[in-house]
Amino acid sequence: MKHRMNHRAATVNFEQNGSQLNAVEIDHSSPSPRVAALHGALFALGIVICTYQIRASAAGYVERVVISRLDGGAIEGKLLEDTRAVILPIAMRDDALREEFITVNGCVAT
Repeated sequence: MKHRMNHRAATVNFEQNGSQLNAVEIDHSSPSPRVAALHGALFALGIVICTYQIRASAAGYVERVVISRLDGGAIEGKLLEDTRAVILPIAMRDDALREEFITVNGCVAT
């Protein structure tokens, strides 16, 4: 028996402590997790995933990703803007379409 979910637009919540980005939550109805694509795109920016959680919600799944810089610095300013710009298309992608390639600072991540 297959369980069919209705597709709806994803919602994305960025968690900040002051001006520093700490985590992102993506609530979506797709059966495909976003973490693999996020990992590659964030790593291209010098950001790593510290913790990852996924839980079921009423209409799909919520993925929570806690992130930090490789060098231990803060994710703020231009890097904060770049990070949001990389996360949003991955979070909002429609799984019915082919996976897109995202270029960050000359590196390609899927």
